Amino acid sequence: MCKTDLRTLQLLFTGDRSHHLETIVKPALNDGKWVLTDRYFLSTIAFGGLEIDKDWLRQLNSKFLIPDFAFIIDLPVEVSLDRIDKSRASNEFFEEKEKLEKIRKNYLDLVEELKQEGWNIHVIDGTQTIDDVHKEVAKIIDQDIS
Repeated sequence: MCKTDLRTLQLLFTGDRSHHLETIVKPALNDGKWVLTDRYFLSTIAFGGLEIDKDWLRQLNSKFLIPDFAFIIDLPVEVSLDRIDKSRASNEFFEEKEKLEKIRKNYLDLVEELKQEGWNIHVIDGTQTIDDVHKEVAKIIDQDIS
């Protein structure tokens, strides 16, 4: 069995993202619609950055659209693992304490870098209720577009 190397996987993820942007996101934006998406290329850098150079990942994704808003729903790793354990029988590849700690750090480091680049990016406390997270996100968007 041939195992695909990590750089090739990132290239495949990036190709899929490009296709999604060209066929779904851009046409919707051109029609005046709002588009809400999860993960996007920040997750590529946060997750892929475990074993691949983050600068290479950022360069690979540098030509994609910058979102009007970006939200990182932040949770302590222990809370995340507890929620995962309660929601399903087994964990996926990234769902180990040490990996999640590095991924969380990658996300939070990205927030600081992207703020310096002018991104409209916010960290939301994910230990809140779903309703409170929604209210916080809505408040940020309302304040920005008003």
